[in-house]
Amino acid sequence: ADAVGWLHLWNPWFPEGEYRLDLSIPEDRIMTEMLVVLSVEEPGENWLGETFNGYGFDLPVTWAKEGGVPNKGILTLTYHAEKSWVRPKVRKELCKRVAIRLISGADVEEEETST
Repeated sequence: ADAVGWLHLWNPWFPEGEYRLDLSIPEDRIMTEMLVVLSVEEPGENWLGETFNGYGFDLPVTWAKEGGVPNKGILTLTYHAEKSWVRPKVRKELCKRVAIRLISGADVEEEETST
C-alpha cells in the first residue's frame, strides 16, 4: 500500500486485515479515521493487537471526534468483524472516500432491508 497509497487500494467492503499506519502521512491518517468509524459503528472487539508507537493501546473516545486522530505516531492493528457485526450502510458510505467504488448497491440494499 505504500507505493500506491491506501485510498487507492482499500476496499471498505472488506476492511479485515493488518494495518501499519504512519499518522504523519495524511493518507494514513484518513485511513485511521475510517477504521475508527468502523470500530465505533460496528459492534464487537474489532481492533485486535493494536499498538500506538509500539505500546499496547485501546482506541480512545477522543479519536472518534472530528480532528481527534493525532497527526503523528505509528498505529498498528488488525481489523476484524464477524459477519453479524458488519454495518453495510457504514461501509457503503466509506466507499465515497476511496478510489474503489460500489459497482452495484442492490445486494447491500437487499441485505439491509432483510435484517
